[in-house]
Amino acid sequence: MMKYEMSEPIGEDFTKKSNGYYISKKSLIVIVTVFVLLLVGVAVLFYFIPRPSNENEVVYPSVVPPPSDDPEDDIECPPMPDIPVEEPTESDPFNGRLSEDIKPKNYKVWLQIYLDIEDGSKRYSYDGNVSIVMHVYATTNTIKIHVRDLNLYHENTHLTDSLQNDVEISNLYEDEVNQFYVIETATPLAAGEDYIFHANFDAPLTVNLHGIYRSFYGTPPNEVDLVASQCQSVAARTIFPCFDEPGFKATFDMIIVHRDKRRALSNMPVIKETTLEDDWIETTFDTSLVMSTYLVAVVVSDFPYLELIDGDLTLRVWAQPDYIAAANYSLHIGLKMLRFFEEHYGIPYPISKLDMVAIPHFFAGAMENWGLVQYRESTMLYDPEVHTPSRKERVAIVVSHEIAHKWFGNLVSVVWWEHIWLNEGFASFLTYIGVDHVEPDWKFWNSFHVLDMASAYTADSRSSSARPLILPVGWISEINSLFDAIAYSKGAAICRHFRAFLDPTVIHNGLKDYLQTYQYGNAVSDDLWTILTKADEGFKGTDVKMVMDSYTLMAGHPIVTVNRTDTNTVIIKQTYFLIDRNDYYQEQYPNNGYIWHVPLTYTDSSNPDFLQPKEDWLYRDPIVINLVGLSDQDWVLFNIDKWGFYRVNYDDDNWQKLANQFNINHTVITDQSRASTIDDAFKAAEPFHTDIVNALRLTEYLDKEFEYVVWETVLTNLDYTHRMLLRTAEFYLFEVYWSQKVRPLYESLGWDFSLGGHLDYFQRINAIETACTYGTEDCVTQALEQYWFWMSTGVNDIRDEVRPTVYCTAIRHGGLDEWEFAHAQATNDTLETTETDRLKSAMGCTEKSWLLQRYLQDENFATSTVIDNIRGKSAVGYSLAWEYTMNNFGQFGFSYDTVWEFKDYMNTQYDLDQLNLFGARNSNMSSDAAKGFYDAVQRVETNRDWMNKNKDSMKDWLLQVAEISTTGTTEGAMTDVPRPNTPSKQLINEGARHFRWEMGWTPGA
Repeated sequence: MMKYEMSEPIGEDFTKKSNGYYISKKSLIVIVTVFVLLLVGVAVLFYFIPRPSNENEVVYPSVVPPPSDDPEDDIECPPMPDIPVEEPTESDPFNGRLSEDIKPKNYKVWLQIYLDIEDGSKRYSYDGNVSIVMHVYATTNTIKIHVRDLNLYHENTHLTDSLQNDVEISNLYEDEVNQFYVIETATPLAAGEDYIFHANFDAPLTVNLHGIYRSFYGTPPNEVDLVASQCQSVAARTIFPCFDEPGFKATFDMIIVHRDKRRALSNMPVIKETTLEDDWIETTFDTSLVMSTYLVAVVVSDFPYLELIDGDLTLRVWAQPDYIAAANYSLHIGLKMLRFFEEHYGIPYPISKLDMVAIPHFFAGAMENWGLVQYRESTMLYDPEVHTPSRKERVAIVVSHEIAHKWFGNLVSVVWWEHIWLNEGFASFLTYIGVDHVEPDWKFWNSFHVLDMASAYTADSRSSSARPLILPVGWISEINSLFDAIAYSKGAAICRHFRAFLDPTVIHNGLKDYLQTYQYGNAVSDDLWTILTKADEGFKGTDVKMVMDSYTLMAGHPIVTVNRTDTNTVIIKQTYFLIDRNDYYQEQYPNNGYIWHVPLTYTDSSNPDFLQPKEDWLYRDPIVINLVGLSDQDWVLFNIDKWGFYRVNYDDDNWQKLANQFNINHTVITDQSRASTIDDAFKAAEPFHTDIVNALRLTEYLDKEFEYVVWETVLTNLDYTHRMLLRTAEFYLFEVYWSQKVRPLYESLGWDFSLGGHLDYFQRINAIETACTYGTEDCVTQALEQYWFWMSTGVNDIRDEVRPTVYCTAIRHGGLDEWEFAHAQATNDTLETTETDRLKSAMGCTEKSWLLQRYLQDENFATSTVIDNIRGKSAVGYSLAWEYTMNNFGQFGFSYDTVWEFKDYMNTQYDLDQLNLFGARNSNMSSDAAKGFYDAVQRVETNRDWMNKNKDSMKDWLLQVAEISTTGTTEGAMTDVPRPNTPSKQLINEGARHFRWEMGWTPGA
């Protein structure tokens, strides 16, 4: 037990003796009286607190968590943090939208770029001028145009009518709050007429990665400068004055003046290059399509390119000279994807060229600008001799996403940012279709479950991150906050959700009609609902808006509970799903009582049909469905392949029947439905909708499962149970069980990465990591052998992808020599940061307390980093890390976050008491720290409740299923492995080739 020295004052009623404190008779009477009154008060409180009739019924508070009846809450903890005031402070509510009275028709933009030493004081800046043709729709004498961070020459600003006559300007000023350049005219501008705004300006070329900015490649003194741009969401206004809202589309005529050692790129093809004096080139581009300002793009560089010419289309990829060969993969899949989407939607790509450029410094993963897509180097460049298949997959994903934007985002843009999911959700969804087309062997469509769907559910199941998909915004910080997992991943899941109630033909025809109707224009979500409703006429006649409003205008998603009341009858109801039972609704968002229109799809074991399942609807009231022809042994399964965006929970009996089916013949149920059923069971168990044993029973068949999507789902869900059991006696049984379940998968794949296809690569990494983590004997032996070979020869032939696993396994099952070797390598200044971080993490895997103590006191490493590295690796690591943090807080520059990060492993009342005691001792912490404290307390309360509910049942289940041999060791578990005198390089290289992760460069820096 840890001891804390309390520095309490000694008052007059306490007398200090040689062996303690003695209390006076008077004080004793007072204390006893107060104690009795407190007991009576607590008893009364407990009497009047209502108790739920069903322990599995989850009831969420509506606004804030209820007062706790836990006596530990009487500790003087920090005050609850204030709710932060959202931006803005300058003006509330937001009134910075553009007027519909005036809209742009055409921009003529001229920019001269200064990047070189011969440019003198102008180096790293640019000059510019713009002429904007505007149409007046309603008589006005005020023009508002967006500007930010531009040095405008007010004396040159002027306004003319369509006949080039000057229009008198009575006033010019900048509204810095709303980022407007305001022009007031002496006489009103006439409705129905065109006017032209002219302005000159200059600005610095910063390195802040937005607007037009400076990037570079190479190292000093041989850096090579270039210019790139990023205008989304509202940075076009930092390049030139403009109407910087997505709904204000216009055409653009771009002219860029640059040194002749570089080339200029923009959205459209070059129509003229004019040589000027002093090595300058003026590059003129064709008039653009009608487009939003956020799609304007400029690159000025000396990059080489590769190209493909296909009919009237020229596709080029550009990168710095040393990396251009790695752009070949993007070049070829980019063309295939572009042609595929053209055919898929029946709308040709409308520009004769597409440039894709790998930028050394780029904030986003990529940007879909018309005609000029810019990427991080890590998302466009793939060299099969250098990079892993995971890098190849990442490149394919990002290229597909950006190509899909040509239709969803560029061709049809949103009116305002609150509908940005129409861009990002569809592009994310179509990513899978594009990748599937160019890499059919990957079965990439199945990966939707473990990529965007998993991300969507994670973000949407906590009040801290859930929000309506359509959310009104105004200020820049609000706009940028919409580019999150809700817009991208939930948006993609919502696109998939259509399949739960609309025929694929209806969806496809509706989306084609949507693109045709709004091409080169703007749309809102209701426009899509209207067209899909029309497309479904004559089929199911669905009111799509009625259905989809519940998924787009409210935060969160439902969990549907299916209770079998008799052989042929089920009762179905819904409730808001939150992963943390102590979490609560965010009432800042509008809701309809958190009731969704849920499209039910289902099948059963009497006639399992996953292609044309039965359908029904669930709305406000629980519904009863009669199932025909079922026996008592038959199961039912809802939400086929998880098309619908909702979770499903069952009664205990149906969970058991599904587990039985998995054990008898799991292939009766599709791999996507197996994965989603397991995922729903684990997630439903966290907030007590069901018992964790129902989820664990579904894993009993896994020694017969070889599908990647299922194993990836299981391992993702296993993390929470692993952490909860880590410090318990039952963890040994847990290790035994998972060692047994993963062994067939591990043995089928081995360590030979040259074998198998794309999914086998990821499955092999999972199998090795899981088998070694849970002590499968052959995996531990292989890891030790590879590590020992490195130790004895100095040659690290361990494959990059499994190095974290090998390092950790060797140190956990090794001794002092293995640990000290990692220490020597981690303090070697010649290793890359990635490698030293792996070694430092692995050093925390030892379970020898004296080595961990030595690690904590090692001055070579930041103590907070060491704590991070040992906290979650073992029970002894957790205990030592916590004790060291408590005893030394304030001495090593620990932040409060170092303490809060223990929360994911804390799950007992004692843990909660210790956390509350720490809070009481530091009650003067800042408001931000206090927020972290109360978040941590909530997490620990949740973990404690989960353990109290599930620990005993998990132990009983593990005793039944974990096969313990008569010798007391696990079947296939790790025993002592003798260290060989000479490690076998043949063993090490069996399936492992020398592998370099990057080409000595850091992508996307």
